[in-house]
Amino acid sequence: MKCIKVHNSDSVAVAVEPLKKGDIVTVDGKDIELLNDIPAGHKFAVTDIPKGKNVIKYAYPIGRAE
Repeated sequence: MKCIKVHNSDSVAVAVEPLKKGDIVTVDGKDIELLNDIPAGHKFAVTDIPKGKNVIKYAYPIGRAE
């Protein structure tokens, strides 16, 4: 497992190992090509998050997209 999405409503997943730009990870049956390197423990969007909208992790807002 390269990443984990904690809750079904989360808009981000967390890398459990270092991931590289161009890697393809599967989240909720959807393949996602990473646009940047993601260090272990860091999050990345698994869906488009429009500017000003909440970033959801653990089913709760943790910030806003910029």
